[in-house]
Amino acid sequence: LRAVDSTADVTVTMAAGDTTLVAGTVMARGDGGSGGTVQLLGDKVGVLDDSRVDVSGTRGGGSILLGGDFRGANAAVDNARVTYLAPRAALAADATVAGDGGKVIVWSDDTTRAYGSISARSAGPAGSGGTIETSGRRFLDVAGIRVDAAAAAGGKSGFWLLDPNNVTVLHGTAASDTNIVGTQFLAPASSSANSTISDGTLNTAMANFSLVRIQTTSDGAAGVGDIIFDGATNGAISISKSAADTFSTTLEVQAHNDIRF
Repeated sequence: LRAVDSTADVTVTMAAGDTTLVAGTVMARGDGGSGGTVQLLGDKVGVLDDSRVDVSGTRGGGSILLGGDFRGANAAVDNARVTYLAPRAALAADATVAGDGGKVIVWSDDTTRAYGSISARSAGPAGSGGTIETSGRRFLDVAGIRVDAAAAAGGKSGFWLLDPNNVTVLHGTAASDTNIVGTQFLAPASSSANSTISDGTLNTAMANFSLVRIQTTSDGAAGVGDIIFDGATNGAISISKSAADTFSTTLEVQAHNDIRF
């Protein structure tokens, strides 16, 4: 599905009462201006392998809402219960000639598995990188994800938000959700599943963002909302930024409940 407009905003919305799946290419590009908006909504939403959603524009990136809007807080946009981004899928909201990167939201009220590539890069001498969110209100799995909101020379790189219920930061490569068999990528994670993020994923992101935030919320249950830095299971955690980078990055940790090392 291709919607390209050089003079006005383009919005493509796909919404289902149950399941919305993308197996192909959805475009709302701005070939003479800013990119448009693509909304993929439903109870269960997935973008499958070798698929691409592209809202890039010559003068700025547009918006992709996969399963909801920022932190699931936009009452005008229905939230998904389960959201899936396959390992070989790509979401792009880049500025291609000049301007700021756009906004890409991957949200669910329960389970988000985001394994693919997401970009909201800027272009030109003053453009700033955009906003990327990968969040699941209860469970989040981002093993192997590639995220990039880098800025061209002179601009400021973007913002990446990860927002699960509880999360553990581990050294090395965090294992992905082993609950996935066949079409179970659209099934909620088991009640015992624990959201994990690897220090390797964070270190890679530090080269492409000015701000990386891990933020937990709570569904009202006691003791929910922890961020745990576990240096025992896989070895000591190492968070670092390359000395070759020409801009600073903040790693921000906000826990609804406890932060434990």
